[in-house]
Amino acid sequence: MPENTRRGLFVSGDLMLGVPVLNALGTVCGDVTRALSGRGLIDKLQAEPVDVLVLDLEASDLDLAAIGELTRTTGKPLTVAYAPHVATERLQGAADAGFAAVITRGQAANQLPAILQSLLTKSPLQSE
Repeated sequence: MPENTRRGLFVSGDLMLGVPVLNALGTVCGDVTRALSGRGLIDKLQAEPVDVLVLDLEASDLDLAAIGELTRTTGKPLTVAYAPHVATERLQGAADAGFAAVITRGQAANQLPAILQSLLTKSPLQSE
C-alpha cells in the first residue's frame, strides 16, 4: 500500500513525546490523527479503519485485548505500543495482545520511524 494512502492514528495524552511520534507516523502514513485516550477507540477503528496504530500504553481507557482481536480478524491496524521500560506489565499485556511491536518509550522517541518502516516492509498491510 502506498504511504500516501495509509491512515495512521496515535493514541496518547502525553504532550512531550507527541510531536516525535506524530512525525514518525507521518513518514509512513499520508493521513495522521491523534486521540488523547482509548475511549471509544474500537468503535472508531471499526467506523474509520486505520492502517497503523501507535499506542502509548499509559493512555487511559485502552482495551488491549479488543485491539488485538480486531487486528487478528481484520488484518488491521498494524499496532505498535510503547511504555516506560519499568512498566513491564503493560508491555507484556501489549505483547500478549499480539501487537506487531512492543517497545520502550526510549525506543519510541529514538527509533520509531525505522521500526515502522521495518514492520511495513516485512508485513505489508492488506489492501481493502
